[in-house]
Amino acid sequence: AAVDSIARATETAYADAFSKGDTAAIRKIMADKTSVLTEDGTLVGGNEQIARISEPMQPTVDRAEALDDNVIVVQGTSTNAAKTSTVIYMHVLKRQDNVWRIAAVQSARPVKKLVETTAAN
Repeated sequence: AAVDSIARATETAYADAFSKGDTAAIRKIMADKTSVLTEDGTLVGGNEQIARISEPMQPTVDRAEALDDNVIVVQGTSTNAAKTSTVIYMHVLKRQDNVWRIAAVQSARPVKKLVETTAAN
């Protein structure tokens, strides 16, 4: 229960900051050396990714599992009603200075949703 609560709180804070384009808040949520594997397969540092943000998102934590007392892996789905798009993601949360931060991000669009979105455009 604690793992799910941590995961949901972190994901909600990240989504709120991301949706508002609040880079200061995102920097507080992401670890200093966060690695981000984007939907197109590009690997960037967290600060590079932060510069490209600002779209509404609504995360759903599908699964959260603690690997140890300081690391949680979160798998989820994020929707964007404005673009009618869905992204699946995996975040690795790491406890730093007794605060949970996102240390790694990987996201992708499900093939079915990508085909539907592309066909609609």
